[in-house]
Amino acid sequence: MADPKKANGTGEGAVSNVSGGQAKTAFQIDQQANHTTIPVPVANADQTEADAKAKRSRSTSTGAQIAKLLAFLREGPQTTHFLRTQGISHPGGRVNDLRKRGCEILTQRVGTTDSDGFQHVNVAQYVMLKEAPQQSSVNQQEAK
Repeated sequence: MADPKKANGTGEGAVSNVSGGQAKTAFQIDQQANHTTIPVPVANADQTEADAKAKRSRSTSTGAQIAKLLAFLREGPQTTHFLRTQGISHPGGRVNDLRKRGCEILTQRVGTTDSDGFQHVNVAQYVMLKEAPQQSSVNQQEAK
């Protein structure tokens, strides 16, 4: 299994808490001295399958990129560097599309290091705070 701290290129990672036999996942976001925990809802099996299909898609259509972005944001915070490596050519535009559909997405500016070892400042990191109603059915339709 891939290290979640390296998956999105931010150094931020998943924290797993087991309570009552049920695993819960939350992501830590560090904004200087202000730490915020954002819970990530557990997806049902159909949604998980649709997200996996969207992430595997090689389509460059806007709809496919939106579905792919939504699948990655469900996993936690994602940077523009990571999203571009996954085939989303203009993450900011796709985030705007999701916001227009009713998703609440926070944009933070973070420092990152790319795969070549170069450091970048003020890279956008997107965090989905709330998913739009009926977004999962839109995701399944656009991933096709």
